[in-house]
Amino acid sequence: MKQYILITAAAAIFMASCGSNQGGDKKAELEKLKTEYKSLGEKIKTLETEVNKGVKNENLIKLIQLTKIEPSTFNHYIESQGNVEAKDNVWVGTKMPGITVTKILVHEGMQVKAGQVLAEGDATATQNQLAAAEINLANGKTTFQRVENLWKQHIGTEIAYLQAKAQVESGEKQVEALKAQINYSKIIAPFSGVVDEVKIKEGEMVGMMSP
Repeated sequence: MKQYILITAAAAIFMASCGSNQGGDKKAELEKLKTEYKSLGEKIKTLETEVNKGVKNENLIKLIQLTKIEPSTFNHYIESQGNVEAKDNVWVGTKMPGITVTKILVHEGMQVKAGQVLAEGDATATQNQLAAAEINLANGKTTFQRVENLWKQHIGTEIAYLQAKAQVESGEKQVEALKAQINYSKIIAPFSGVVDEVKIKEGEMVGMMSP
């Protein structure tokens, strides 16, 4: 009976000793974790402080910028609706009535200058008259030159000299008139601008009243 009690007491002492050792290990582990937790907390705060400083510095870099001021062209456009009316708007035709259009030299939207020929009419008859008048003028000048040379040598009469001179002057005026008549068969721009509309076709009759 005594032997049984001793064995039991020894087992109780061993169990108590094991329980005491396990409690010491947990306490040590708890203290270790607390120390690590405190150290991690301090590291976290330090890193947060450094990160916040870096973010502030980045914001400052973005907000503050230096730019060299140089002169440059500033273009500003606005859109508006309205009606545009031409300052000079005119219908043009030939100054000679009953002319057939042979050539149209422009088209709608084309930029033209003052005096530019826009279209040409048939002036064949007038051109033939001009050719004959130029031949007569050339002959008259030749005749006048001979009469003038004789007159300077006191040969011939004054009337012959004056008639030859008058014939040359008349021939020159006739040539100028025929050239002007040929120009009347053309449609000419009275001022610089843009062709807005072409209301004639080649082969049609035009005149002063037909634009």
